[in-house]
Amino acid sequence: MRIEGRDLIDLVLSWSLEEVLNVDLYKGQVGTIPTEFDSTTDYFKSFIPSLIEETHAALSSSIKTLWRSPVVEITYIAPTAEFELPNNLFYKVHLSTDESSLIPKDLIALTDKRPNRVDGFNITNEPYVVAIVCKADPDRPNVITILASKPLLLEDVHQRNKKEKKESLFGVYMTNITTNVRIWNSLHLGLQGGNLSLLSTVLQRNTDDDGVCVPCRFGESDGLVPSRFLNLNPSQEDAILSYEKQLPAMVESQIALEAGFGRSLFERLAILKHKKYLLNIQYRMHRSISIFPNREFYGMQIQDAPTVKQRNYTKQYLPGKMYGPYSFINIAHGEEQYGEGRSLKNNVEVAVVSDIIANLLQVSVRTKTRISVGVISPYKSQVMAIQEKIQETCSGCDAGGLFSLKIRSVDGFQGGEEDIIIVSTVRSNGIGRVGFLANRQRTNVLLTRARFCLWILGNEATMVNSKSVWRYLIQDARKRECFYNAEEDESLARAIIDTAKIEFIQPLNKSRWKICFSDEFKKSVGEIKNPEMYRKIKSFLERISHGWLHEEEESERDSLVSSSQLIKQSKIDDVLSLIWAVEILKEEFQYIQVLKIWDVVPSSDVPEAVKSLNLNHMKYTVDEVEKCRARCISGDIVVPLRWSLEATNGNGNGNSDVMEETLGSLNLAGEMMTSEQPNDSLEDEKEEEDIEVDRLSHLLSSITL
Repeated sequence: MRIEGRDLIDLVLSWSLEEVLNVDLYKGQVGTIPTEFDSTTDYFKSFIPSLIEETHAALSSSIKTLWRSPVVEITYIAPTAEFELPNNLFYKVHLSTDESSLIPKDLIALTDKRPNRVDGFNITNEPYVVAIVCKADPDRPNVITILASKPLLLEDVHQRNKKEKKESLFGVYMTNITTNVRIWNSLHLGLQGGNLSLLSTVLQRNTDDDGVCVPCRFGESDGLVPSRFLNLNPSQEDAILSYEKQLPAMVESQIALEAGFGRSLFERLAILKHKKYLLNIQYRMHRSISIFPNREFYGMQIQDAPTVKQRNYTKQYLPGKMYGPYSFINIAHGEEQYGEGRSLKNNVEVAVVSDIIANLLQVSVRTKTRISVGVISPYKSQVMAIQEKIQETCSGCDAGGLFSLKIRSVDGFQGGEEDIIIVSTVRSNGIGRVGFLANRQRTNVLLTRARFCLWILGNEATMVNSKSVWRYLIQDARKRECFYNAEEDESLARAIIDTAKIEFIQPLNKSRWKICFSDEFKKSVGEIKNPEMYRKIKSFLERISHGWLHEEEESERDSLVSSSQLIKQSKIDDVLSLIWAVEILKEEFQYIQVLKIWDVVPSSDVPEAVKSLNLNHMKYTVDEVEKCRARCISGDIVVPLRWSLEATNGNGNGNSDVMEETLGSLNLAGEMMTSEQPNDSLEDEKEEEDIEVDRLSHLLSSITL
C-alpha cells in the first residue's frame, strides 16, 4: 500500500514514549532558516528539521491531553493482504459505530483500557500501540485501514472478546498530521527537481522593481511548490504580494518557531526589500460589510469594485432588517462555559446559530435557491457544539444540493468566502474579557469572509467593555442602525428560551449537593419567558448546590413561615421567590441529604405555598426532621450528610453514625458525578490551524443538505 509521506510517518511511528515526551529531543538539531539561499536545494533542505520538530511537538502535546480525546471502540481487527513484517504492519479495523470520527492521517493510540473522562488516561502506565489511519472505506464509514508501529497480539484480543463477549480494544485520537505530510511531500518534490524558475527569483535579495504575488497567511514551507502557490502568468509576476493584515501561520513548537518556521514567504521577501504593492480593490464583500474593516484595518485605502455596488448584489435571504447585509445581533443572556479542555462554548449562541441555519435551509428548499453559508467561531468547543446541534436539527433535510454549510475556526476559514457568514464570538462575561478575540488580525479574518450577508452574534456588554476593536464595532453598528437584540426575532427568542430550559437540568461542575426538582417547580419554570430570570434562578441553584447554604438560611431566618422550619424561601428578585428545603433521600443502604426545590412563585403567594408543603412534612418522624435540620460545616460551606440504614435502625436517633460528605450534581435523575475545571488562563488557548486538523470538524465542515 502506497502512503504519502511514508518516510515522515515511519519516523513518527518509530518514536518511543520517552522520545515523544522529551521536549528537547531535537533541540540543537534545528537550525535557523536563513533569509537568503544559494540554491533551491538549500532552500528545501532548510525546512526539514523544523518540520520534524513541529510534528514531534504536536504529538507530544496530544499525549498530555488524551483523557479528553475522542475514543472509538474496535470490534474487529485483522492483518490486510499487504501486511508484512517488520514495517508494513497494515490492519483492517471495524469500528462499533456506523459513522467513524477518524479520517486519514489521524494518529491514534490503540489500548485495551477505555480512557475515562473523570479518572483520565495515563499513557505512561497503560499498554498501547501508536497507529496511523491510512484510508477509510467510503462505502462503509466504520471500516478503516491502519498502519501500526508494532505488531498486535490479535489472538489474545479475539480470545478475550469471545470470552467476555464485549469489546476490549479502543482507539484514542491523538492528532492529525495531514498538513505535516503535505509539507513533507512538497519539500521532497522540490529536492527532486521540476520547474523551479520562479522560485529561484525569490531566494535572495531583490535587485529590481519587480514584485511577486504570494500568499502571506502560510508559513513559507506551506507554499514551497511553485505549481501550488507560485504558478503565475507573466502579467501577474510583477504584482505585489498580499497584505500583512491576515493571520500568521500556527506553530506549536517553540524550537521551530525560534528557527523561523512560522515566517511566511511574504515576510521574508519584505525583509529582502522586494517591492510591495497594495491590492486596493475588493471584489467580494457587499459594501455594507466592507465599511468597518476598511476603515479600521486599512485606513480607507480599499475601494469597492463596481460589481459589489450594484443593486443585485443586495440579497435578503430571511425577512426583517436583522437579516440585511450587515448586522450585530446582541445575545444578552448567553453564558460562556468550558467545553473540551480549555476551549469555551456558549450554548445560547449555538441555539441561535442553529435556528438561523434551519430557517435558511427551509428558504433554500422552498425557493430552490442556491445558498452557501459559513459559520465561524474562534473557539474549537463552539465549532464542535454547533456542528453537533446542526447535525441534530438539520440532518433529515434535503435541499437537492443547493444548500452548503461550512463550520470552521477562524484559522480554518482564512482565504475562504461564502454567501452568508455567521460569526459566533462566544464571550459573555460583561467585564470585557474577550481573550484572543482582541487580536486585530483574527478579527479582520472574521469580518471579511462574507459576500452578501455578515451576521455577528455577541454580547454587547462584554464587547463594549473590552477596550478592543470590538468596542468600536458595536459603536459603528449602533451608529449605522445595524444593531439588533436577538429577542426582537420571535424564532430566535423561542430558541433562547428553550436553551435556557434545557440548561436548567444540566449537571453543575464541582457540585457538592444533589438537587431534586418537584413537578410544581418544573411546571412553574416552564411558564417563565424571560431568559434573565432563568439566569438568576440557575445562579442561585449553583450557589446552594456548591454548599453556600448557611448564608441563605441566615438571611431568611426571620422570614420563615414553616412550622417545621424545614421550608426555606429565597428571593430571586423583587417579584419571584424560590421555595426549597434540605430533605433526606433513601439510596441503597443509606440516607443522604439532598436539596429539594419545591417551587418558584410570586413572593405574595409564598405563605400559601409553604402552608401546603407543611402538610407534607407533618408525615415526617422526629428522627427524619432532625436529619433534615442537621448541618455539617466544612470550612466556609455546608456539606451534605449521610447515615447508614443499619445504624439508623439500630439507634432511634441515628446520631452515632459518622456523617460524611457526598458529592452530587444538579440533575433530575440524581446521578452522582464530579467534574474538574481547568485552571489555565483562557489567553493560553490555541486555535486550530486548519479544518483538516480540527477535531470532528470534517463531520459538517462542508455538507450538502
